[in-house]
Amino acid sequence: MKKIIIASILIVISLTSLVFVYWWQRGDALLVQLLSNFQDDGRGSINQENIPPLTTQSELQAQENIKAFMNNSELTIQYISSSKNPSNFTIGKVASVDDAPHGVSGAWRIDTPAEWDRPVHAFQQSEYIDELCEVYEYEIDARNNQLVEVHVRYPEIIQELSLDEKKEKCNSLGSLYGSVRTETEIKNVAMTYLGRSIPRFDQLKPEFIYKSSKENPVNIAAAHEWIWQDTSYKLPEGLTGDVYNYPTIRIIVSSGGKLIYYFNSVGLFKN
Repeated sequence: MKKIIIASILIVISLTSLVFVYWWQRGDALLVQLLSNFQDDGRGSINQENIPPLTTQSELQAQENIKAFMNNSELTIQYISSSKNPSNFTIGKVASVDDAPHGVSGAWRIDTPAEWDRPVHAFQQSEYIDELCEVYEYEIDARNNQLVEVHVRYPEIIQELSLDEKKEKCNSLGSLYGSVRTETEIKNVAMTYLGRSIPRFDQLKPEFIYKSSKENPVNIAAAHEWIWQDTSYKLPEGLTGDVYNYPTIRIIVSSGGKLIYYFNSVGLFKN
């Protein structure tokens, strides 16, 4: 009986590991956000009064900025949606939540003053990433058309598929982590993106801190990250930031030399 129980446990562990490896190779492991004590304050809801309209001129300028960042003038970029704050930027006052969701104690939310609303327009490119199932999605500051965030996601046509259909369509394709590049090549990819997006980048470049998702990332599937933060910046008293309390620039490149994530909140701290 004990042998049967042990064998069953081993089978469950093996299946769980296989599922995790599949999603990691698809590049989604970095996109999963774990449940925390934060309760959504409705940052994704749209209040048109607080969001500058997406005029034809604004849309064209946003598309040009995206193409310049990606160094690809042939990209097809389409508008997706608008929200009152970027996915990973909220400034406000922390308030406790009595009716904590999912039984999580000590839940909290951030109430954002109107002067700290930072509306963004989301765009998505039509082209898949090097014949993968994913595409890049871009968040643009609605006030000035500056690029705030780039992340990887499945387009709607893939999201609508069942898990089995998604596996059938995507599993035979490549991975963000495949064809492992050298450390020098990976760093060059990251620095090139940063150089195209940051004024006077040569001055900031030495201040970027490197870290990897693996202890020894050479010749294996890993995510390589460079981050810069202006920790001298102080928010007004009583306010806090989610995710960061100070201007931050962050880029993540896969071991395959592909962009996984880009974030630049420097302009968001300016009115």
